[in-house]
Amino acid sequence: MIRSSVESISKRLSSLHLRLKEFVGRIEPEEFNRLLEHDFSMYIEGNPPLNEEFSPKHELDKLKQLPKDDKKPALDRFRKNFASQRMAMGMYQRFAERILEQDNDAPRETLINWLDRFKSMYGFDDEQTGVAVKLIDLYYETRRKTLELRKQYPNNQELIRYLTGVTLSEDEILDISIGPMAIEIETTPFNSGRLYEHTDSPVIGYRFGGFMGVSDDGEFSYIVISNSLGRKARFLTPATRQSMLKHERTHVKNRLFREAFGIAFNYEVLGKQFNTYKAEQDSEKSVILLEDYFLSNLQALFEFTGDEILAYMSDGTVVNDSFLDRMFFKKGCTYDDIFTVREYEDEKNPELYRAMAQKILKEKYEQIVREAVEALTILQKEGGYSRQEIAALVIDQPLNKWPKVVLRLLA
Repeated sequence: MIRSSVESISKRLSSLHLRLKEFVGRIEPEEFNRLLEHDFSMYIEGNPPLNEEFSPKHELDKLKQLPKDDKKPALDRFRKNFASQRMAMGMYQRFAERILEQDNDAPRETLINWLDRFKSMYGFDDEQTGVAVKLIDLYYETRRKTLELRKQYPNNQELIRYLTGVTLSEDEILDISIGPMAIEIETTPFNSGRLYEHTDSPVIGYRFGGFMGVSDDGEFSYIVISNSLGRKARFLTPATRQSMLKHERTHVKNRLFREAFGIAFNYEVLGKQFNTYKAEQDSEKSVILLEDYFLSNLQALFEFTGDEILAYMSDGTVVNDSFLDRMFFKKGCTYDDIFTVREYEDEKNPELYRAMAQKILKEKYEQIVREAVEALTILQKEGGYSRQEIAALVIDQPLNKWPKVVLRLLA
């Protein structure tokens, strides 16, 4: 009994030591593999395996065919298995992310092997496995193309011109490296503003420490980090720079997930909807068309806001009500430029436009975002999940569905 307790404490201390080495980036490959094995064993110990395939879609179809008296116990089993499997998929994602954080070029087989191990324990069906494999392949394809792009444009200025259309002179302060899935650029705040606006002469006061952009042809992601912050132009500390990179790399990862799950918002819809509304002569139909336009804008806001919230969580920022006010809700907030649609002066139906914009793009938007963040907070406090694990559990769902995901997981 005493020996067993001593061994347990010894293993726990050893894993804590290895976890610290992983956190600071000084863990050896053999140590890292040992830590993953330990974490996998601990996860299985705390989350009993299903040991059989569980397909949520097929199980729901079966539930619908059951007699009324049999539905409740079957539904309880479904909820339990669904939550167990979703948590396992989220944990596998964290394993994959940790592996690629240690080695951006880790063998594909390593990720597939871990996927098979989680699948055998928690019954991922073919569709779920297929999506996971698609994500893995998207990662390696994105990395391959990014590495090839750098080879194609070894000159920094030519690479910048290809990505953004901006021409920087040879004497500009500029440092370019290749991250896991994106070109990473560090330069002055003024040049960051030029790259942010895709222009040689920016007209806004660039106020971000960094941002993720997409090349003009839509093929490549890139990250820009300003090398100094504030009015006194304080140069970045290594810790601040790493935090910014983690934040922006999360945006790159989220973009990959939206592509894999087919949930990326189609912004072309907005222009078509607005033009249809403007051209409609019937007043009743105009009301319906305008509401559809605002509801589509609301979905676009959910995508943007959810992406930012997960990125801020990744860099250690405390996401609470005051954070939401400062970033998204209060006048003059950090991201107030995303509300141009709400502030638009409509000449066709000005009063209707203002009232509907207030109701949907302000009141409804703020209510749903606060509820989503509250759900993540509950998941962290009651479920004991880390920020990274929480992100993995909701990343495939739009922000307005986060509370439902959390409810299922904690049920």
